[in-house]
Amino acid sequence: MHIVLIGGPGTGKGTQAELLSKKYMLPVISTGHILRKISTKKTLFGEKIKNIINSGKLVPDTIIIKIITNEILHKNYTNGFILDGFPRTIKQAKNLKNTNIQIDYVFEFILPTKLIFKRIQTRTINPITGTIYNNVIQKNSELKNLKINTLKSRLDDQYPIILKRLKEHKKNIVYLKDFYINEQKHKSLKYHEINSQNTIKNVNIEIKKILENKL
Repeated sequence: MHIVLIGGPGTGKGTQAELLSKKYMLPVISTGHILRKISTKKTLFGEKIKNIINSGKLVPDTIIIKIITNEILHKNYTNGFILDGFPRTIKQAKNLKNTNIQIDYVFEFILPTKLIFKRIQTRTINPITGTIYNNVIQKNSELKNLKINTLKSRLDDQYPIILKRLKEHKKNIVYLKDFYINEQKHKSLKYHEINSQNTIKNVNIEIKKILENKL
């Protein structure tokens, strides 16, 4: 099973990707995690990616397509995967299609801008694992085993940067949505919009019902 999760920053894609991964034993391919890992390397390419991320710009299509295509074609994903945050543009979507990997489900996570900013202001990241946490929408029990002082704020979670990313997302999502709705007409792919205002648990239940053909 091949699943794609798209949506703006802070809409809960990463959280649901991890939950679905545990439930269905599918590996998560997170563009954000991959890029942040590259950005920590003391290389010219690592510095380039770091500067792009910290500026709030999207990594150019040519770079991200090469990174993700190489990942999905040259590693063993025989049972499928969950793509978190790719594609973000129509060019990326078309290139994913050209890999001839049959995408089964596309979930678009939708959340009002005001709530996106609220969530992002309270989220942190484990710099070692890359796992993202939010002390507003996640229960204390999920954080109790963590040393909170080890969690860091993401450098790209500053207000001006998020504003840039949201503008880019709103510009691109129109074409991306049309692309996958059209694909749904001609292929077995199924496209669903997910209301991210619901709790983590309820969003997860909704997605699982769709995957298990109960909705």
